[in-house]
Amino acid sequence: MAGSGTAHLRTTGETLLRAENLVVEFPVGRTGLKVHAVSDVSIDVREGETLGLVGESGCGKSTTGRALMQLPSPTSGDVIYGGTDLTELSGPDLRRVRPEMQMIFQDPISSLNPRRRVGRIVAEPLRIWASEHHPPSATVRIAMRALTGAAVIQAGFFGLLAIFWLINTGLKSLMAWDFTLLPDFDNWLRASSALIVLGAVVFGPLLAALSPNIRDRVPAARLALIGVAIVSWLVFLRALANDGFNNAGTLSFAAAAAATAIALVMVWLLPSSIADFKQMVDVRAEHDRKVIEVLEAVGIDPEAAVNRRPHEFSGGQCQRICIARALVLDPKLIICDEPVSALDVSVQAQILNLLEDMKQRYGLTLVFIAHDLAVVKNVSDRVAVMYLGKLCEVAPPDDLYAKPAHPYTAALLSSIPVPDPTYRPDESTTLAGEIPSPVAPPSGCRFRTRCPKAEDMCAQVEPKMRQIGLGHHVACHFPIELTETRPSSASLAKSSRS
Repeated sequence: MAGSGTAHLRTTGETLLRAENLVVEFPVGRTGLKVHAVSDVSIDVREGETLGLVGESGCGKSTTGRALMQLPSPTSGDVIYGGTDLTELSGPDLRRVRPEMQMIFQDPISSLNPRRRVGRIVAEPLRIWASEHHPPSATVRIAMRALTGAAVIQAGFFGLLAIFWLINTGLKSLMAWDFTLLPDFDNWLRASSALIVLGAVVFGPLLAALSPNIRDRVPAARLALIGVAIVSWLVFLRALANDGFNNAGTLSFAAAAAATAIALVMVWLLPSSIADFKQMVDVRAEHDRKVIEVLEAVGIDPEAAVNRRPHEFSGGQCQRICIARALVLDPKLIICDEPVSALDVSVQAQILNLLEDMKQRYGLTLVFIAHDLAVVKNVSDRVAVMYLGKLCEVAPPDDLYAKPAHPYTAALLSSIPVPDPTYRPDESTTLAGEIPSPVAPPSGCRFRTRCPKAEDMCAQVEPKMRQIGLGHHVACHFPIELTETRPSSASLAKSSRS
């Protein structure tokens, strides 16, 4: 039976991650109904520990993992990481915590950008955080803002041209009216419409693209800035010679010419900008070394991989790349959202061994989400079983597998396939009925509609987590007694063979 409570939680000081009374709900259109994806779930993980989170599809495992990462934030409840409540953070404060918490997604291929090469995919977190750890100098910031400002000005002139054309030409012809909005201003814009379109379509995007890239160690953006500056000045001077400042196009390119001139002086001539560029060269070189290190650690040849795209790799290799991307920022905690469910059995074993090796090598703490209880047993220090958005049972893996106290846990264990053609599973452990809808979950215990031990009390009172053994907690009014516990599938198979 599924319930709530916090009796299974350890003290706050000994855990790295602690979620209390976590609730995640999603609205169902405009009906006023809600999907109760996660309801009053509490879990914790010690540093260096692996927590296995298991249950059938739709029980809320992945939603719980995303809520821990604040992707999105839970509807209510607390997520305490390292003594800080993540649910109270937002913006820059939450951003600063994110590098310590990473996620490995279920589908390795779709979680990788198909247009980017592997080297850039793995290095992207480092690039994003380079500006945080190595902020640009004041002169470089001025250059970046000047380029961005010029791009905005050119886009603004184009927007005005489009608005006045729509009002004075488009609507006028459709509605047959004689009204003309600001005719002199409209003529002033139209007189240089070609220049305005050229600036908005060509030069504006170029200036906007150059702005964040002038710090890159590859001088392509800095050299491109010279070319854009020369062309901008030529267009501006020609427009100035023909019409002076009497048309909008001249003003548009005056902004572009001034911005590129400012950027050239700031980027190429001032000592602080030159030192900033040299610093970023060293930073990018360190990034390259880190990318090579993590790719080698996950068993991918960097020389063969960095210039290839995800579609050129198998599913197992793509998952290794995802693991490398998660490791590149040296996180403390990784949420593994069914990282092996899309892979075949032989590749699953490789990825599981890799995760265990990475845990030992980097001192990681893992939350491992999966359907397969046999997989979870091999990698977890503690296992939590979920059903329809609620926790059923929490225990060490050996204890949980040997002595399941919850009827749902026992049913999951009995469903593990046994590689023995002579073995016949006990049909009495098979669950009847369908999983209730999370939009309208049953009252009391959510598992009561499928539970063979359900009684009237189960419909009226929600069970709370309670301890039944050392580290073993269950949310059930009528847990399975030790004498009732059915042997596991594996032990049944052994006895049938003997």
